[in-house]
Amino acid sequence: MKLAQVARRFLPGFLVQWIYFVRFRAMVSPRAEVEVSGHARFGRGTVISSFTKIKISGPFVTGRRVQIASNCFIEVGAGGLTIGDDVLVGPLCGIVTTNYRYERLGVPMFEQGTTSHGVTIGDRAWIGAGVTILDGATIGPDAIITAGSVVTHDVPACAIVQGSPAQVVFRRR
Repeated sequence: MKLAQVARRFLPGFLVQWIYFVRFRAMVSPRAEVEVSGHARFGRGTVISSFTKIKISGPFVTGRRVQIASNCFIEVGAGGLTIGDDVLVGPLCGIVTTNYRYERLGVPMFEQGTTSHGVTIGDRAWIGAGVTILDGATIGPDAIITAGSVVTHDVPACAIVQGSPAQVVFRRR
């Protein structure tokens, strides 16, 4: 069993909360499930709410004053996840930074391996409730992703996007 798996199973929530507060001055709910990892760098004032699960196996960096609401699932693969300053992530969001390979027919997906390009979210972005962000997406600064959208590609700065897949519906000026 890997050290990360052991730590995830046996470290109580209050200890994880204490570790990230002492290291980064980040507030992690004791009811959140955040892996303790050397890959994680939280900005001062980052808040991770209850029942959010964050699996970290690649670089995970948040800016200052990032707020991640309840019941989110964030999986950080080798490509990493970078979140800028003052980003709001609504409840029930999913951010996935890996993807299964699928080139070979007749071979189970889990035997074909994975790829990870990473996800970047710019400063002051607002990610609405129930949004899904998939591997390879870059969200520009000051963008707004409306509730329930699925982001599969890049979102320009100052854009408001909605839908599945998310499309630009308005440009903020």
